[in-house]
Amino acid sequence: MSASAALSLLHQLTSLQDLTVVFGGIYLHEFSANLSFDWRLVTRIHTRSTLASVAKSVYLACRILMLIYSVCVVVITFPGHPRCHALLKLFTVTGWFSVLCSSLLMSIRVGAVWQWDKRVTIGLTLVWLATFASTIYSMSEIDSSYEAPILSCAFTGVHRGLIPAATLIISDCTILTLLLLGLQKRWKNARQYYTWNLLWTQGLLYLLLAMVLELPTVILLAMDIDSIMNTMMVTPAAIILTIAASRMYRSLHALAQGDSTASDHFTNGTTHDAHFVARQIELQDMHKT
Repeated sequence: MSASAALSLLHQLTSLQDLTVVFGGIYLHEFSANLSFDWRLVTRIHTRSTLASVAKSVYLACRILMLIYSVCVVVITFPGHPRCHALLKLFTVTGWFSVLCSSLLMSIRVGAVWQWDKRVTIGLTLVWLATFASTIYSMSEIDSSYEAPILSCAFTGVHRGLIPAATLIISDCTILTLLLLGLQKRWKNARQYYTWNLLWTQGLLYLLLAMVLELPTVILLAMDIDSIMNTMMVTPAAIILTIAASRMYRSLHALAQGDSTASDHFTNGTTHDAHFVARQIELQDMHKT
């Protein structure tokens, strides 16, 4: 590698590291700020449905995986990591799986809204399995090497992430379209309830975020300029989608429990000091009104 090429690569790498560290720090703050909710969720003793228990487990997995990913983001920025393979494999695996957990949280909502209609359930399963399979393939193909001129780890084979990235955006758009259609067709008589409006608003917001964040990632991977540019949008997209999905879960959970202390202004326009009236309204009950 020539001196000019090494200098150009170093400048790109510095920009990428600055961007990833900023978003890694944002998530570390987000994680610590909501630990009290997570603790209450884990320690609360009461009867839960199987679906609620699954959603809780997916939410916690999403949070923990992204925490590990964010720590890896910070560690990678320090120069001099000759053992790049293990670190960047952990980085890749936790990042992808946290995003998959975010999509799975949305899928659970879709299943509940459609009352686990057989056709919708099969469709969701096929879409999610396709995304999962392409992600596993990508994680097995992406590797890393140590670049001595820049004293840092560098990805190899990042362009192979194009297939799972494209599959993910198709999957998310399909899932969220089904959510919005289900609310419009199967629960149209429940529009007067705040729960319906919350689900609708959150569905639209997550769809917008998925388009804005995942589409540029797919475009950069398709252009395949270099390994650094290919990964420029990966960390911001993964962290923002995970934060959005976890906040939406907390907001909906707070509404169901009538717990104002755990509510978020991120999706419902209220502050932490707002007081909710407990609404013990199940979707099944709303459907019958």
